[in-house]
Order: sequence, then C-alpha cells, then structure tokens
Amino acid sequence: MPAFSEQARRRLFGLAGGALETHEFERAALLEEAERLLAQGRAGAALEALERAAMMRHAADTELAIVRALMAAGLYRRALVACAHTAGAHREQTAGAALYVWLLHIGGQELVARRTLIEALQRVPADALLLHTREQVQSDWPRPGELLSAGPGRAAPVAYAEPEPAAPAGLRAAGTAVLLNDGVHALAWTGLTGIAATQHLWLRNGLGQTVRVSARCPLGPWPLDLLTLTQVLPAPAWEAAGREPFAGSPGSMVEYAPDEFGRAAWPLLRQGFFAGVPGTEAGRPLGISAPPGPRGGPVFDATARLVGVAVGGPQADRLIPWPALRALLEGGGLAEAATPAAAPAASAAAGPGRRAGPEVAYEFSLRGALQVLLDERRA
Repeated sequence: MPAFSEQARRRLFGLAGGALETHEFERAALLEEAERLLAQGRAGAALEALERAAMMRHAADTELAIVRALMAAGLYRRALVACAHTAGAHREQTAGAALYVWLLHIGGQELVARRTLIEALQRVPADALLLHTREQVQSDWPRPGELLSAGPGRAAPVAYAEPEPAAPAGLRAAGTAVLLNDGVHALAWTGLTGIAATQHLWLRNGLGQTVRVSARCPLGPWPLDLLTLTQVLPAPAWEAAGREPFAGSPGSMVEYAPDEFGRAAWPLLRQGFFAGVPGTEAGRPLGISAPPGPRGGPVFDATARLVGVAVGGPQADRLIPWPALRALLEGGGLAEAATPAAAPAASAAAGPGRRAGPEVAYEFSLRGALQVLLDERRA
C-alpha cells in the first residue's frame, strides 16, 4: 500500500498519525528477518515474512526481496512475473528494471531483456545502475558488479552451507557440473576438475547451497568425472529425453560464468540449434554457440528435457548425449542417479512434441546446474 494511502486510511479510522512510524518499524523488522532467513537457506520462511511486510505497504524494496526469495526457492518463473510487476509499478526506482533485465538475460530471453533495458534508459539515460546492467548483459560472461550486488535488488543468490563449516574464502568458480537425480552425485568435465585434488573441490547450486566433494572417479570413455558429494542436494525435477536431439533442432545449454573470486551466482542459459547427426560419433558437435570458456553444464531440447552434457573440445564444443550416459551409469550400479525424478505439476516440462519456453529449462537448472569451485590455495 502506498504511504499516502496508509495515511488516508488511518485518518479515516481516527488512528494517530504517529502510528505510521511504528508501522514502518515493523515492516523494516520483517525485511531484516527475511534477509537473515535467506542467509540460512530458509526461503519459505523468508517468503512468509516478506508477504506480511507487503501487506503493510506497497513498496519496491519488499517486492524485490520477494523476487530474490522466489529465486532462492528455485521458482524462476514466479520470480520473473513478480519482478515484471515491480519494474512496471515502481518506475521511479530503477532497481526493479535492472533486476528484471538481469533475470530475462540469464534466462535466455535476450531480445526482451534488451527492449526492456532500452525503455528504462530512455526514461533515465544517466542512471548508473542501468548503465552497469547494460555493460554486463552485453559482455560474454555477465557478472553482477558492485551496483547489482547490493541492496534489495541483489542479482545473485546468498551462499550458505549446512552444516558448518561453510565453504572457505578464496574459492575460484571454474565452470559447471550437472547434478544427478540422487542428489549426491554429479558429472563434471575433466577439463575443470582434473586440476585440483578432490578435497579442494566444492559445488554450489543456483539456490546458494554449497557442498564439498568427497570422491572423484573417471566415467568410462567420456571426458567426465563422477563426483560424490558430502551432503545431499535437492534433486532437479527435469525429465530426460529418450533419444538424442536432431541436427538443426532448437535447444539450450546452461553454465556459470567463470569467476576468480568464486562468488555465488545464478547460471546463464544460452539458446541455439544442435549440430551433428545423432549416433554417428561419440561426443557429437554441440552446435549451440557460446563464447570461449568453461563448459560442463546441462543441455536441453525444445521441450526442456535433458539431452546431455556440454564439454569443451580442441576445435568445438561437444555434446555427450544423455542416453549414452544413462546406460553407463546404470551399468556402474548408479541406476538411481540415472533415473530422472518425477517432475512436479508446477514445474513439469511440456508434453511429448510440445515446445516449452526457456524459462522451464532455466528453473530446472537452478537445482541441476552446479558451480564448480576450486580451492587452489590448498591444491
């Protein structure tokens, strides 16, 4: 509720005008409590506190915090809708527009993000936050700088680990891994994990949950390592495709930006078209265009089903198809890890032959795509 509306309501019912200050103190306390809960990984409890704060006043800071809490709960699509409202209803504050552009861009909706950013800059062309956002979304590997990492519009998750101790300081984000469906194993490209001892490897999902790797072993003929986690992470709700994607069909890949400071981040989705003929060679060309950098993330078809893992190659990126990986995992006694979890109705992919927007694949990736973190100081 706008402040002037709250004041009018209080006058109408004969309430003291000074009571509004107490009302604001209560709202500020709820916002502070929500931030504490998010730092503990309790997104559901944080949302409850924020919804109470939102009933007290219609304010951008509360709504932006709700967006971040929804992302911390893995609800990207709801967060996108909520942020669209904030960006439109609070145009006087550019934090809403900046966060909305960021969420669109990392979710693969670059055209909408670009148009939204242009419209916002037409209103306030010298705004530092919007100019910083434009600089980042135009880069190959966008990272939220100081302006996008502060305040209620923070464009990144809060990192946490349970139980203590938390991940050590000084980690480097080297690339991406794929969480398997048992929540305790992951697949990582050997080009990332082969440079550090097992005890110096950590993984973090898009919700901010950070765990240490306890064991690592090569996975058959593929340039992948099978990692064992010290704790169970929430399994992704994606479904796996039963066959490889056709050449020329649309798809997407998800990966994390490399970061020498190892900061918590949301992953980045890129859309494109598959190359190579299915079944003609092991590790076929990927085809989805991406700037040079680390690979290892999940790859999806147009129905948001998992079709494989992206790995780097000497000349071009390659796709290791999921059907071959599943057979290898099942043969190694990891049938549970290879069996996709049943997708809940609220997050299910499209049915057979039906297209799904990139937001569906991205929502799955908040749990299923993991930052690979290296503690090189102790390696």
